[in-house]
Amino acid sequence: MSQKAKSSLRSRYKISFVLVILLLIIYVILRAYYLSFTHDESISFKIILGDSNFVYTANNHYLNTLLMSISNSLFGDNELALRLPNVLALILYSLGGFLILKTSKLVWTVILCFSVLFLNPFLLEFFALARGYGLSIGFMFMSLFFLLKPDINSSNNSRINNNFILSSIFSSLAVYANLGMINFSICVLAIFILKYYFLVQSKISLNKSTHLVFWSILIIHLIPILIAVNKLLLLKGAGELYFGAPSFMLGFNQLLSSSNYTHYSNTSILLIVNLFMAISFIIGIVFTILKKRFNSPLFYLLLLIFILILGLHIENYLFAANFPIVRTALFYIPLVGLYLYYLISEIYEVYPKKKMVYTLICICISTPLLINFLSSINLSRTKSWDYDAHTKEAMILVKEITLNQNSNSTISNHWILEPAINYYIHTLDIKLNKADREGVKNTSDFIYLLNDNPEIANYNLIKNYTDINSSLLMRNQE
Repeated sequence: MSQKAKSSLRSRYKISFVLVILLLIIYVILRAYYLSFTHDESISFKIILGDSNFVYTANNHYLNTLLMSISNSLFGDNELALRLPNVLALILYSLGGFLILKTSKLVWTVILCFSVLFLNPFLLEFFALARGYGLSIGFMFMSLFFLLKPDINSSNNSRINNNFILSSIFSSLAVYANLGMINFSICVLAIFILKYYFLVQSKISLNKSTHLVFWSILIIHLIPILIAVNKLLLLKGAGELYFGAPSFMLGFNQLLSSSNYTHYSNTSILLIVNLFMAISFIIGIVFTILKKRFNSPLFYLLLLIFILILGLHIENYLFAANFPIVRTALFYIPLVGLYLYYLISEIYEVYPKKKMVYTLICICISTPLLINFLSSINLSRTKSWDYDAHTKEAMILVKEITLNQNSNSTISNHWILEPAINYYIHTLDIKLNKADREGVKNTSDFIYLLNDNPEIANYNLIKNYTDINSSLLMRNQE
C-alpha cells in the first residue's frame, strides 16, 4: 500500500472514530436528560441547596458539587443541567482517547482499546449522572495522556516539566472530583520522579533552572494530595469510609460483575477475564524486561499499576482501608484498556509479521464487549440506583393528581427513595410535603412502595412498575 493510500485510510479511521464518539456523546446526553434523578445525586442537590447535614460525608464529591452548583445557577435545576459537568467530562475523556489512538499503526488495536474504554456500559453510565466518578475518569485519562507522552523530543530537549505540569493538574482535579483517586495522583508523582532521575537525566544534561522547575512542580503537586489526605482522615473519623471491598480481587471482580449486562453467567466470565489478565500481565512484564523497553508507555503503565496495587495493599494493612469496589473501582477500566492497547502495539513493533494473530486477539476481545454494550442500551435505568428508575414518572403522576389542590398532600415511602422524591417535589413544584425516611405510613395521602406488597387497606393502586417491583398508591377518598 502506498503512503498516500495509508494516509487516506488513516484519515477515514479518524473520521470514523470521531463519528462513533459523537453518537456515544448523544446517547449519554439523552440518558442525562431522561434518567430519573437518583438517590446519591439528590443528596448532592441537597448540599448545593445549603443542607449542611451532608457536606462532611462521602457523598460530597467536592468538584462535582461545585460544578453542579455553577450549572444550576446558569441552566436551572433540571436533570440535564445538573449532570452537564459529567457529560462534558466524557468529551474530555474522548479527547484523551483520540490523542492517544490517532497515531496507531494497527487499526484492530484501536478497535480493541476503544471497546474497553468506551463500550463498558457501567463506566459510560457515570458520564450521565451528577456524581464525581465521570469527572474523575475524564481528568484521570488526560493525566495519563501527559504521563505517557515522550519526555525527550527529536531535538534531544527535555519536555518532562511540561508533561509533569499538565499531568499533575489533571490528576489533582481527578482527586477533587473523587477522593478515591488520591492513589492515582500519588502514582503520577512517583513515576515522574523515576522518569526524571533514571531516564531523562541519564540521557540529557539538565540545567539548574530545569531542576528548580521540576522540584517546584513536585511540591505544588503534593499540596492537593495532603489536603485530600486530611479530608479522607476526617471522613474516616466520621465513619464515612465504609464503602469498599475487603480484598483487591473481590473489588475487581465486583467491577467486572457490574459491567456485565448480558444474561451470561458472571462466574464463567470472571474466570476467563481473570485468567486472561494474569497471562497478559505476565507477557507484558517478560516482554518489557527481555526487550529492555524501559522508556515506553507499556513500562510506565506496568509501573503505575504495580505502584497503585501496592499502595492499596499498604493502606489496607496500615489503616484497614477498604479496596475500591464497583463505582469506586471505575479507574481500573481505562488502565486495562490502555495496557492492552500498548501491550499489543509494542509487541507488534517487534514482531510485525504476525498481524493476523493480533487481529484475531482484538476481535475475540472486542466482540463480547460490543455485545455487552448493545445489551445495556436504555434511557430509563442505572445499575447502581435501579430502584430510582421510575421515581420521576411516579412524581409526575402525583403532580397531575394534586395540581388543583389548595393544600399540600403527604407521601410516605421506602426510606431509600426519600432524596429523589424530595428532589422532584422541589424541582417540579409538587403540592406535597417533604418525604422522610420513616417508612410507609397508612395515614399518608400517597405511598411509594419498593419491593413491598402493593395491596394496602384503604389505598388504590395508581401504577405498578413491574421491572423494579415498585408501586405508587393513593389513599381512598371515600
